[in-house]
Amino acid sequence: MGTEYLGRLQDRISTTAAELDYYKFSLASPSSIALQLKPQTAGGGANNRWRVRIRDYATNIALLDFQVSRLDPVGGTGFVSLAAGNYYISVEDAFSVTDIPYLLRVTPSVPMVEFLHAALNYYFITASPTEIAALDTVPAFVRTGESFPVYPSTVAGTRGITRFYFDRVAVNQSRGSHFYTLVDSELAALAALNPNNVAIPRLPFSEGINSFAFVPSATGLCATGQRPVYRVFRGNARFPDDPNHRFTTSLTIYNNFVALGWDGEGAKFCVPTL
Repeated sequence: MGTEYLGRLQDRISTTAAELDYYKFSLASPSSIALQLKPQTAGGGANNRWRVRIRDYATNIALLDFQVSRLDPVGGTGFVSLAAGNYYISVEDAFSVTDIPYLLRVTPSVPMVEFLHAALNYYFITASPTEIAALDTVPAFVRTGESFPVYPSTVAGTRGITRFYFDRVAVNQSRGSHFYTLVDSELAALAALNPNNVAIPRLPFSEGINSFAFVPSATGLCATGQRPVYRVFRGNARFPDDPNHRFTTSLTIYNNFVALGWDGEGAKFCVPTL
């Protein structure tokens, strides 16, 4: 999972049947799968294509089915949300792609998990398994039960979510705060505040891309199969010296926090619907 596999279909078995390549994988928890097939050689005709499917291992039912043209230099990507279980991928010759190498990549989503430090009244999210495991050992940080899926690496249509850290920006300079965005204008504005990206108190320090998600439309809408992640901000106007952002896919949580005085900033990225 998350690994690229180089494959090549051999000669057709007959004029009516083609060889298939199979790949098996298992999921320990529900996940959104991004399955990409990319041609590794140029040329060919417009009809030369692979057929790619994900099937349930027990029932053989196809849960994802798409085709990829040999002429597409970036390949094709299909998305599907799957429950925990066993599955397999089949790659077959839809039309004259035998002996043409392809690259197959399976990218499952990972959870962006939310924690609350109650004593500081501070919300924090992370998709890093290392950070999640570490925070689970810190009694002060408790999971809120809220999470949403993101991708650990880039897949078609996604953009990197950059995490910024503001050191000593809250509670009489005793606490910092994190901020996540994939919005171009916000990234540019933050970079302009600290063009050399030096770790200086109260200035945004980029910690790099934390995960990947989709960009909402100009009106805050997400594509079919996706749902919005809303952002609220506890700003200085109503909460002096105590800034904090919270990210949620729950419109109820979003509206409740706006009612508490947090600034509603709308949908800032889109994630797969599980």
